[in-house]
Amino acid sequence: MKTMKKILIGTLCCVAITGFALYEAYSIVKKEYLHQTEIAAVAHEKINYNLDMIKIAVMTEDVETYEKNLAEITEQINIIAPLGLVKSEQTDYLNQLEEYTTLLNNKVELLTEMQSIKSNIATVKDKLNENYGDEDSISRDKLKESKDKVLEFKIKPDEYTEEKVLAIINQVNGALEGISEKASALAECIDTCYADRISEIDDELADKMKSFADAVDELNSNLEKEFSFDKMESIKENKTNG
Repeated sequence: MKTMKKILIGTLCCVAITGFALYEAYSIVKKEYLHQTEIAAVAHEKINYNLDMIKIAVMTEDVETYEKNLAEITEQINIIAPLGLVKSEQTDYLNQLEEYTTLLNNKVELLTEMQSIKSNIATVKDKLNENYGDEDSISRDKLKESKDKVLEFKIKPDEYTEEKVLAIINQVNGALEGISEKASALAECIDTCYADRISEIDDELADKMKSFADAVDELNSNLEKEFSFDKMESIKENKTNG
């Protein structure tokens, strides 16, 4: 009977010790899980900040800021990826993020060329305004001179490689050719044409000037499509638990 009591007590002690050990192990795992969740949450916040900065960098053609924040996103991915206890919860998020950062890495050259082309377009726009922006100072001689002078403003496409940028260059240069043609026609018409024809050519010239402005606007509107800002917002809306 005493032996049975000893066995029973021993068994109960083992169960208690095992239970305590399991509870301790569970507590340790739970604490580590919470710790890893906090690490992931902090990483998510930093990534969201980096994504916001990348969007600003795209809109301002700031290549340096773009590359800096892209590199920082990669650092945060490398922080989240080894977190074994939350790995399954973060898989979809990391997959989306890695896919998107690959896209962003592939757009560095495009952003670089966009920075250059927008600067060139702004220079052309300033030259047009400087030479032909004041209607009161426009003379027949100035219009005649514009036939060749406006063509000097054309952007050289051989300095660029990105298809989207080359398309904008063609559009801008085409608009400049149109401005040159219409300005020349208006110069030749001033002394010989009827008022309605002069007005008609003047309107055609205005349309060509507008088409130049439209090319600039198109470049801006295409930014969101090229850099998939909708995907960016989708990633930012993910919860920390994936």
